[in-house]
Amino acid sequence: MKDVLNTIDGEQRPPVNGRWLDNIEPATAALLGRIASSDSDDVDLAWQAANAAHPSWSGCTGAERGRWMHRLADAVEANGEELARL
Repeated sequence: MKDVLNTIDGEQRPPVNGRWLDNIEPATAALLGRIASSDSDDVDLAWQAANAAHPSWSGCTGAERGRWMHRLADAVEANGEELARL
């Protein structure tokens, strides 16, 4: 079973409220894992992290931001492929 956590401030974190959603394979009804059932507390933490990162992020050149966005896209794609294998 695999838990899908929140990524906040570069860290994988469980939901603040401790609540989870079951991730069910629809064809077999098998439980694949859990997904964080995030709420406004998690959003507030993410906003605080983004707000703290803003000064350094806004100082990046367009090329630097592009490189970071490509890295993010690669990570999302890799995570999606991993989830598809579950």
